[in-house]
Amino acid sequence: GSSVRMEPERVTPSGGKGDKSAEAFFAYYKRQLGLPEDDIKSLFDKLAEPLPITFRLVGALSEGDSPENAEIFHRQLLDMISKCDEDGEEAKGSRSAEVVAALKRLEWYPNTAAWQLNIEKKDMRKNIKNLQDFLLREVSVGNIVRMEAVSMIPAIVLGPRPGELVLDMCAAPGSKTGQLLEMVVASGEK
Repeated sequence: GSSVRMEPERVTPSGGKGDKSAEAFFAYYKRQLGLPEDDIKSLFDKLAEPLPITFRLVGALSEGDSPENAEIFHRQLLDMISKCDEDGEEAKGSRSAEVVAALKRLEWYPNTAAWQLNIEKKDMRKNIKNLQDFLLREVSVGNIVRMEAVSMIPAIVLGPRPGELVLDMCAAPGSKTGQLLEMVVASGEK
């Protein structure tokens, strides 16, 4: 006889099928997790929050001069922040203080060469254009890589060495692959 293969309904964040899709998504995870309604609501509210802006300094994984490079970059970053205000001109004090408070180094990252900026992307574009331009310029010349903090962790935990084979099953857009290669080169082993 013939059999009919049932494909699960695809649910996309944009709700490709509208509200019905979102309802299916919520219903599926509610069943899977078996959490009380309040916990499920808290979980989905948290998932809907925008992620912070995070980035790492390229080539800062070696033990050589990279802590100095990270310090130089950090000073440049703070200098750029000190010039931020809503018009992108010299700061009056409150905007730059707010941005400095929102910036933190990720202490767990080697040589503390990764940062998190707790400002939403939409606020970055509107209110602190100088900083956004600085970060975009640094990305374009290859000095920093925009990368979610959680995406920086696998390469650090793996600690690849020259001669080892690593299959990166999530190789797009390449940030983790680049980080893995940096770590191999930084190890200095042949």
